[in-house]
Amino acid sequence: SIPDTWEIGPGSPEGAVWQWSDDGRANDAFLDGVLTDALFYGTLGAIESPSVDNGCAMYNSDVYDGGGMGVGQGPFPGTHSGTLTSPSVDCSDYQFVSLKMNQFARANSNNVSTIFEVSNDGGENWVNIPINPGVIGNLGNTSDALLLVDISEVAGNQPDVKLRFTWNGRYYFWLIDDVQLIETPRVNMALGDTLFYPPANYATPLSQISTDTMGFFGQIINLGRDTQYNVVFKVSVTDLAAEEVIFSDSTIIDTVPPFQPQFNVDIEELFVPEGLIIGEYNISYEVYVPGEQDFAPLDNTFNEPFITTENIFSKEDGNIGGVRANSGDYQLGNFYQMSPLTGDGFRATLAQFGAGKSQADGPIVGEDVTLYFYKVSDDVLPDFSNFDENSTGMGDDLELIGFNNYTFPEGYENYELVDIELLNIDADPGIDLEAGGRYFMVIAYEGAASTIYAGVDLGINYYQISTIVFTFQWFLGGF
Repeated sequence: SIPDTWEIGPGSPEGAVWQWSDDGRANDAFLDGVLTDALFYGTLGAIESPSVDNGCAMYNSDVYDGGGMGVGQGPFPGTHSGTLTSPSVDCSDYQFVSLKMNQFARANSNNVSTIFEVSNDGGENWVNIPINPGVIGNLGNTSDALLLVDISEVAGNQPDVKLRFTWNGRYYFWLIDDVQLIETPRVNMALGDTLFYPPANYATPLSQISTDTMGFFGQIINLGRDTQYNVVFKVSVTDLAAEEVIFSDSTIIDTVPPFQPQFNVDIEELFVPEGLIIGEYNISYEVYVPGEQDFAPLDNTFNEPFITTENIFSKEDGNIGGVRANSGDYQLGNFYQMSPLTGDGFRATLAQFGAGKSQADGPIVGEDVTLYFYKVSDDVLPDFSNFDENSTGMGDDLELIGFNNYTFPEGYENYELVDIELLNIDADPGIDLEAGGRYFMVIAYEGAASTIYAGVDLGINYYQISTIVFTFQWFLGGF
């Protein structure tokens, strides 16, 4: 349980409080003494903290809003908040002080929901220390995320330091564990929140990837107390089967001062993925100071996979949960583009998708959904800056060129991948694709089916158009 020396705030509304997770997951929480399932945690694992075996502190906004039944059907629908405050810590003997802790968070709001504050007068006054700027807009950090943030300006040489962790938002969760105050290390470089995922897709047919030229950029930050010089920001692409690096380039940053905002870095050279074979590849970002031992090397590297296939396009590797519109009909799917150099003659023949429903909304068996396959007009600019977000698919910026209907059968399990044949507009099998053609492939959840959650995996953060949604207009960044 949360130690008695820590103060659990009453919550707003009262009762929306921090709890203890015995297994380090946010898949359930207690409501009036009843263990209640979260709607969206899915198959996510536990926080990867050193002491996860005895649990961790948890704020479960999902359970508070949904009550295990559906969005807004829990005891605290809408925005809610709760505080967790540490006991006083004497930092009199330390000029440089940092918070170190493990965390795992995902948030839905466009404003930061995971708030960290420090007091040096026993809790009379609080200073906000920004953390988790990327944990917004239906995004999160990874289960092994280690937070290390310098608080010397507030806590250095102070005898009465308290820490306060506040959730303020609606969906999803914040897990924290192994909270420590440590002396700020001398050398501690880290990769920042933005690391560009350069492939257009997680999975791309071999015939299409050669023109998917990849550029690389990201952010770094100096979390140590000393200025660092000649810092290396490096990227490499590895053929995993051959265990061979097929691309590598780096940038040297002359000076990176401590305690500054994240520093944007570009890699000058581009990677042209020619000569690849069907298989698995890895993109690795790395930051380091030559000749120095970094305090926390785990946050110096970041890896993302991509694969080449015979004939499959995909943005992610399957489903781990679901999302849906807050109310009403919606369409959700992906954006794909053919290579401009491969010529015509390719056809789309099959789609895979998954979905799910909560118990409160009834069974998914027997529900009907429709697949729509749209071609983007050639008049739409490459950056979509002139795209009409109110396009209907009736020959404006989108043209409906394919469709099919699907009824969920007996025995269907939530988020199980299913196949649906693609029919052209004449209801014949297969949809002809054009060289350089751009396409939206979506599933429409309409009418009685609008309570269905579309299956997703949020493992990869795309910074280009990837998942697209239509509610009252098109949103090219998903929900």
